[in-house]
Amino acid sequence: EINAALAELAEIGGGTVTLLGGRYELASPVVIDGDGLTLAGANVGNGAGYSQEALGSQLLPAAEFPDGEFLVHATDAAYGPLISLIHLDGLDRAQGLNVEAVRPTVSLIAVTQSSGSGIRFGGVSTGTRPYDGYVLFNRVFDGAGVGILHDERSGDMLIEGNIVFRNEGDGFSCSGASQMFRVNHAYNNGGVGLRVLPGCIRTRLSSNKWEGNALGGVSIEGGSNYTIVGDTFAHNERDQPDAQAHLQLGVRGETETSGVIAWGLAFGKGDDENPYLVHVGGMARDVHLGPLSSAGGYTEVNYGLVAAVG
Repeated sequence: EINAALAELAEIGGGTVTLLGGRYELASPVVIDGDGLTLAGANVGNGAGYSQEALGSQLLPAAEFPDGEFLVHATDAAYGPLISLIHLDGLDRAQGLNVEAVRPTVSLIAVTQSSGSGIRFGGVSTGTRPYDGYVLFNRVFDGAGVGILHDERSGDMLIEGNIVFRNEGDGFSCSGASQMFRVNHAYNNGGVGLRVLPGCIRTRLSSNKWEGNALGGVSIEGGSNYTIVGDTFAHNERDQPDAQAHLQLGVRGETETSGVIAWGLAFGKGDDENPYLVHVGGMARDVHLGPLSSAGGYTEVNYGLVAAVG
């Protein structure tokens, strides 16, 4: 019924399908495949937990839903979809939301218990400013993979106000171009708070918080032209003797990274953590560090052995 309504609206150039409050058990994925379509719920409900008393509009897999599939797909044939105010619960069998559409807006979504990626973006960049899409005020938690994944084709997106926590993988993973991460919070994830992969360029971070992630706060592993201003790092570590496992901000990896400006960063550290506030590896070039502050513990900055630091 949901897909039939979306297809009917696509034929007339767009419109809104509104889901009333309640549980929608899906036998197959919801597919957004057309221009100007909106899929909106009545309320995301209790996105911080699983209370049935504040359910909102919830999509979840029925018994016959294909294992490992995304509950919702916005295809590359869709332009400008809006997806909002829905709780996607994968029940550890399904993934959350897959967006390959051009210029999407995903806001006020809760994704829980995804079997893989909570929200994945892979749309083609249009090259039109200011943004190719908007990822606003979503919550992704208790998943088996990456919380929010920006795949290599996903570019120039505003990623603001998202809370990503208790996922087994990284909080955020990014290999797209010209991303803006602003006022996000990634905590208690099993990987890195944010992992930036080769292929990423011109990415900006401002006023985010990276806290309690097992493999580090932010790890930049390739690409060029990064600006990090006003981010907060706290207690990103794992129970390993390797000091680099306790890094808060790392510019490292086997691919060259060039052009990193980090300014006004705050580190909240405990006395039991290793001294790597910042680790710049041997493949990094042109790294500029401005004022840093640390609330206790070590304040050493380690640059690696052969890094060229400007």
